[in-house]
Amino acid sequence: MKEKAINGSLSKPENKQSKKLGCTITIQPGDSFNRVFSQMVSGDLLCLANGKYSQIMRVPSNIMVRSLFDGKAEIDGSNLDAGWGALLIVDGSNSSVRGLKIHHASQFADTCNVKGRNNTLKSVSCSHGGHHKHKIPLKVTGEGHLIEDSWFYGEGRYVIQCFRGRDITFRRNVARWDSTVSGQKSEPNATFAIYNCSNITVENNISLDYGTPETPMKYGGDFYSPQHRKPWPEGNQNNWWLGNIVVNHSHNSLNNKALRLDPDIESKNNFVTDFYVKGADYGIVGNSRTSTLKIGTCTMINVKEAGFNNGRHPINCNGPADITHRYESRIKTGLPLFPWKNENLIKEDMCATGERQSLWCRSNLSLTDYILNPVD
Repeated sequence: MKEKAINGSLSKPENKQSKKLGCTITIQPGDSFNRVFSQMVSGDLLCLANGKYSQIMRVPSNIMVRSLFDGKAEIDGSNLDAGWGALLIVDGSNSSVRGLKIHHASQFADTCNVKGRNNTLKSVSCSHGGHHKHKIPLKVTGEGHLIEDSWFYGEGRYVIQCFRGRDITFRRNVARWDSTVSGQKSEPNATFAIYNCSNITVENNISLDYGTPETPMKYGGDFYSPQHRKPWPEGNQNNWWLGNIVVNHSHNSLNNKALRLDPDIESKNNFVTDFYVKGADYGIVGNSRTSTLKIGTCTMINVKEAGFNNGRHPINCNGPADITHRYESRIKTGLPLFPWKNENLIKEDMCATGERQSLWCRSNLSLTDYILNPVD
């Protein structure tokens, strides 16, 4: 299909960028996602010009979607009713979304929902799921997905949830759990929840400035591995937690764990290394049935206790965490992790007027400086 814009002309910078990216079709606010997708074929690239789009996006299989300029095209759900669905739905296979900002889902909707097989989100911002404890910024199920260089925040049970998934990678994402949904009871809350998922890679992710639940909870944390009593089908097994970072978890000792593996259900073959924690009561808490939790290196600063495994066996960090290098597909590379990609866009979103002004927002520091030299 020949590259074109519909319903009006693009600005000169947008037109230049559209050609540079090789967009099949470039649309502007007011153009219909559904109508445009109906014109596209496998392998096409849909580009979005700057501005707000007040409609739900459901991406077909084998289609690529991106903002012409990262963070400048946004799907705003403030006046949309997405039912029990989501504002962004990627539920086919081999599709990708890059550079979009998606926020403010309706009451019973998630903000972003990735299903199917082999789909990718890159440099995407999803925030503020619906006003229901089960509706969250990002929900991922299926297999083979990549969530990379993105950022997520808001209220609800979790910020990012992998549920009934396999072979999924979460790489270099930033997330902030802000609060319990107003008027609803606090339950296990977490920034990253790996829930009935196996062979998952969680590498070089940041959880910062964890909020305070409305009521104390027994379970939860920054990185959390819960599970139903009837696993799907093999439960939380063979998961890799590599080079992850926790900074400034609010001090609520019943729910103040940087990494928590559910204490009630067996969770096999989890491997943790290069885990950096500053400002939490406990670093790693493994359940009494997790006989195969392997811990490599970790750094614990300003924590009450490094944590414990298999009942009350103290955690041994086996040396300091390295958070200067990137992991790629579970292999530590020589590439630098900092300065953090998209850090200006992330702060622009997370610290905007009307958002929770967490410690990072009040610090006047870049994300890189806040992580490497956190405020006490």
